[in-house]
Amino acid sequence: MKGKTLMSEKPATVSDTVNGATAAANTDLLSGYGEGGRQEPLVLGGVILKGKIGEGGVAGVHLGWHTRLKCPVAVKILKEPSPTNLPMFLREARLTVSVDHPNLVRVFDVNVEPQSGLHYIVMEYVDGCSAYQLLERQLAQHHRPLTQASALEIALCTARALAAAHKAGIVHRDVKSDNILIRSRDGTVKLTDLGFAGQWRQQDCEGLPRRSGVVGTLGFISPELLGGEAATPAADVYALGATLYELLTGRLPYGVPYDDSYYARQLAGPPAKVRELMPAIHEDVAKLVERCLERRPEHRFADGEELAAALEQVLRKVAGTRVLAAISAETADAAERPVVLCVDDDAAVLELMGDILEAQGFQPVCFTDAVEALASVERIKPDVAVLDLNMPQVSGVQLCQGLRQVDGFRELAVLIVSGDDKPGTIHDALERGITDYLVKPLNGQELVVRVRLLTKLRAMNKERRVIETQLLRLKSARHPSRAGACVGVPRQAQSA
Repeated sequence: MKGKTLMSEKPATVSDTVNGATAAANTDLLSGYGEGGRQEPLVLGGVILKGKIGEGGVAGVHLGWHTRLKCPVAVKILKEPSPTNLPMFLREARLTVSVDHPNLVRVFDVNVEPQSGLHYIVMEYVDGCSAYQLLERQLAQHHRPLTQASALEIALCTARALAAAHKAGIVHRDVKSDNILIRSRDGTVKLTDLGFAGQWRQQDCEGLPRRSGVVGTLGFISPELLGGEAATPAADVYALGATLYELLTGRLPYGVPYDDSYYARQLAGPPAKVRELMPAIHEDVAKLVERCLERRPEHRFADGEELAAALEQVLRKVAGTRVLAAISAETADAAERPVVLCVDDDAAVLELMGDILEAQGFQPVCFTDAVEALASVERIKPDVAVLDLNMPQVSGVQLCQGLRQVDGFRELAVLIVSGDDKPGTIHDALERGITDYLVKPLNGQELVVRVRLLTKLRAMNKERRVIETQLLRLKSARHPSRAGACVGVPRQAQSA
């Protein structure tokens, strides 16, 4: 398990026992709906519940349909309205409503259902995945963490949300990749879950029980919070730095195991350098992450606004002069990006290639293993392939030939990249079916130009096939007796 959420424990009281019985009744009320167990759908405040989509320590999250707004919503329902949980639950709604920002999940309503006593919050539904789920998917499918551009854009949008919260005097206190949501439709990033948030400019929150002990999630809690100091915006900066470290490297700063021994490693010294784990990471990116993870809060970025400014500057340097953020809320773009299959046994070159293409609006899918890339082609459906020429198991030319034998990829455009600039080698590759050839060392601008041209070639070939199909259909309509021959029906089928 990656991490665990921590809250201070308190002795059970009589009211807890009563509320525990209420929670059990609430569980019975909620069980089975949307799964064939209930004949009537459960309705809360004009929201028809469809089914559970998430589970937290104090509340469950359910998908619902808002009958008045005519849109899907997320409904967070409190499990146990204890003297600790209920104020925290209501505070989450109040604090979220008090900050309006496009990168924060919005709250539409907070209420209690009179008959059942269920406390609930109706929130914006983000149809997509968390940043952690995105990382897991990337590691499982492509065997690498997120590209620098994607990780930085996710962090930038989150920092902007934190900047708005910090200006309102709110510290999140549980920033982590699980609490950063990414909408699949347009890549919009949303920070959620202000359940542990506090008003850092006040000594205490009115009407709330005081809590002692550590609050947050293992791996993302800053050293000063572990030492018992009060939370400030710098604690959120540390947590977002740990999140960015995870997205860039695939692990938390102090490594496995993710248990109580993690704290001992955290307090013993600095984490492993980002570039020690991923040498292709840009030096300025590594420095930014290291500053976020400084042991003393005064050595970090002061708050979300200062961090966002630094992230934007580094992102522009890493991604060139492109308009920021295909994944950002400000410039979300739902257009489909061309998929580029990249295969190179040199992981550093592959990382660089992926970052360059990602920054220019392509969707790179990268492999160091040519055999695995060939086995995955039907799943990833590339528009263009960029292949290293000399690889241990299969050469780039052999891989090209294998890819084109897969149904649907006979005309796949293939660009070879190689340090071999001998005319004979280039001529041989082109004679054996390679579409284009680019000599290393890699020139980013030239790579993008070549891939863009090959993408256009792919689009033209698709359009040509559509026209050819339409002409065949038109010809068949004019000569129905010869329709079989026109559409390519096998001779034996015609003679039968």
